[in-house]
Amino acid sequence: RIFEEFTFDPLATDLTRRLGCRLPVIQTAMGWIATPALVAASSNAGAFGFLAAAVMSPAEVGDAIARLRDLTPHRFGVNFHSFQPGAAEIVEIVLANSDRVGAVSFGRGPDARMIAAFRNKGILCVPTVGAVKHAEKMVQLGCEMITVQGGEGGGPESRAAVGRGRGRHAFRRHQARQGLMTAAAESKRPLIQPFE
Repeated sequence: RIFEEFTFDPLATDLTRRLGCRLPVIQTAMGWIATPALVAASSNAGAFGFLAAAVMSPAEVGDAIARLRDLTPHRFGVNFHSFQPGAAEIVEIVLANSDRVGAVSFGRGPDARMIAAFRNKGILCVPTVGAVKHAEKMVQLGCEMITVQGGEGGGPESRAAVGRGRGRHAFRRHQARQGLMTAAAESKRPLIQPFE
């Protein structure tokens, strides 16, 4: 009976509390793959799913969010680029759906005003960064979490810190990513680390 009063869930973390998911797992917004079906399946399984809106028009984003409302009762995230066509409309769609959109992810582009608009609606800003200077900038702009992406991500952030190449550059990439994670952790903000 004493154990019933002191339950400990090792999977309950700051990340799960902030995102409102059961498991500390984020399903990334892979372009053309992270559709409503995948996002809903991830969210329904206990993870936090991100919709790949960076490859969608504003109308497609609106339709995808409406579809997600039917597929899952859970909150989910939306990934976009502030330089993509229709970005301002996508931001408005996300803000209008803040009851279900719990986070946004992005690379470069958003300014402090846009980040404040998300935060005022209770939407966490979780940018993807590949260099210490990008992490520092996102923290200064008001982001509450960051995703650290190195070479394992395969996207544009993967070469931001150390350039391209394999072999002798692998150790440099590892050092750069470790430095970025250390700098982010020292900022006293939640950190999403890549899996090795």
